[in-house]
Amino acid sequence: MNYSRQHELTNIAKIVLEHQNFTILCHRNPDGDTLGAAFGLCFALRQLGRRANVLCSDPIPPRYEAIYQDYEPQQMEEDYVIAVDIADTQLLGEKLASYADKIELCLDHHVSNTGYAHISFVDPASAAVCEFMCFFVEALGASMTQKIADALYTGLATDTGCFKFANVTPQTHRVAAALLEAGAHHWQINRRMFDIKSRGRLMVERYALDNLEFYCEGRIALLYLPWELVQRSGADDGELDGISGLTRQAEGVLCGITIRQQPSGALRVSTRSSEPFDCSRVCQALGGGGHPRAAGCTLSGPLEQAKAKILAQAEEELKGCAR
Repeated sequence: MNYSRQHELTNIAKIVLEHQNFTILCHRNPDGDTLGAAFGLCFALRQLGRRANVLCSDPIPPRYEAIYQDYEPQQMEEDYVIAVDIADTQLLGEKLASYADKIELCLDHHVSNTGYAHISFVDPASAAVCEFMCFFVEALGASMTQKIADALYTGLATDTGCFKFANVTPQTHRVAAALLEAGAHHWQINRRMFDIKSRGRLMVERYALDNLEFYCEGRIALLYLPWELVQRSGADDGELDGISGLTRQAEGVLCGITIRQQPSGALRVSTRSSEPFDCSRVCQALGGGGHPRAAGCTLSGPLEQAKAKILAQAEEELKGCAR
C-alpha cells in the first residue's frame, strides 16, 4: 500500500527507535481507536526489543479486553512518552495530568489538535489513528502480527461505525483489507463491538427512544441521560458511547446531541451530524472539539442553561445548511 505521508512517518520512526523505554498514553473514557492504536504500537515496540507500557486514566471497558488480554506491564524507567488519539492534554484525565508537559510524540487525526507535543503527527484525512498506525508499524520495521492487526482493526472499525461513517475513504478499506490479510478476527470484533449489547445498554436505549427531544423542525435531536439512569443500568462508558448515534437515526435530523450527566454533576456532550452540518464547530465554540461528523465538549449545569447553550450553537450552525 502507498501512503502519501509515509516519508514523515519513516523519519519519526527513526527518532522513536533511538529510545528504549516507552510510555504510551490513551485519552480518558477510552474508545477503540485510542486503545487499539496504543496497544498495537506497544506490541510492535516490544516485538522490536523495546520496553513499552500503556496507561489510561480510566478503567478499560470489558468489551475491549480482547485487545489487551496478553498484555502485562513491564518494569522500566521511561525515556520517551507517546500520546495517541489525544487532541488536547485536557483529555488525558486526572491520573495522567502530570504527563501534560512530558509528551515527546503525539499521533492523532483530530483537526482540533493543539500541537502540545514536541513532535506532532496529525492526519485528519485518516478515519482513525489506527488507519495510519498500520503504516507506522511498517516504518518501525515491525511485523504485522495477528495481535497487532486485531488491535488496529478494532480502532478502525469503531471510529468508522463499522465502515459506515463519512470519514471512510478508499485507503480505509485498503488498510482494513491488509489487517484481514494479517489475520485480524474481523467478524468476531465487529460482533463484539456492534451486535452484542448488555441489558444495561438496552435499558438506556429504551429510555433514549422514549425521551428524544426535537428542535428546529426536526433537524436537531437532543437526548439527556441523567446519572441516576446510567448508574442504575450498570452500563459502562464503552457501551454508552454508541448511544450518541441514536439521536441521528431519526429521519430529517442533521445534528444529534447527547448530554450525559457525570457523577460530579458536569454534563458531557456528544454530538453526531450528517452533511453538511459541522458539529466540530459547535463544540469548539463551547471549549471542546472533534470531527465534522462527531465532536464533544463538557458543560457545567444547570441542565436547562447547558441545553440552551448547545442548542444556540447548533441552531447557528444550522443556518448555513441548505434544506
